[in-house]
Amino acid sequence: MPHRILEQAGLFRFDPARERIQELFDVFARNRLNDDERVRYFDLLMLTAAEDALALAPLAIKPLSRPFIVPPDSGMKALVKWDTSPSWPCLPKTSADVRLWDVVLYAGDMNKIILVAGESVSDILDGTGFDGVVRRLRERYREAGNPLAMQVSEGPQLDLLGLVWHAKASVLIDPRGSDDSVRAYLARLKLASF
Repeated sequence: MPHRILEQAGLFRFDPARERIQELFDVFARNRLNDDERVRYFDLLMLTAAEDALALAPLAIKPLSRPFIVPPDSGMKALVKWDTSPSWPCLPKTSADVRLWDVVLYAGDMNKIILVAGESVSDILDGTGFDGVVRRLRERYREAGNPLAMQVSEGPQLDLLGLVWHAKASVLIDPRGSDDSVRAYLARLKLASF
């Protein structure tokens, strides 16, 4: 499970979010998902919770620190707002069905990704991947030149978001290979210390 890999790497701590939504998820998923789908879906919920928690990181009073704690509220937001949960789960049936909105939680981030890499998840992964997206986003933030954009471009938030987006895309497109894909992404990630 990629979210566990990110936790083992010391980048995130998912316990607060996991503890808050596990019981609710079990009720919601019962009779709606088979065992494999449940594992994938829960992993995607945890990764989405991390994405949500990172959204406001540049505005935090204190800088990001390891492990980045994913709070319960982010877990609840992921459960209620990602995919179609809690009404009914609708994971893409095939890798060709995976859309950017399956991978990225916020429309603003989707728009930025589309500007620098297009909207096809497959094309992104076949090209420079989400690490390439992060490089181009970082350039755009630097070009903006305002203090907040500079803070985002210099901090670890973009790298962590790229990692989360890659992990989510991997779980959706190649569930059996997602752990290896996330480990490979981590190995090539040159994450500044935080």
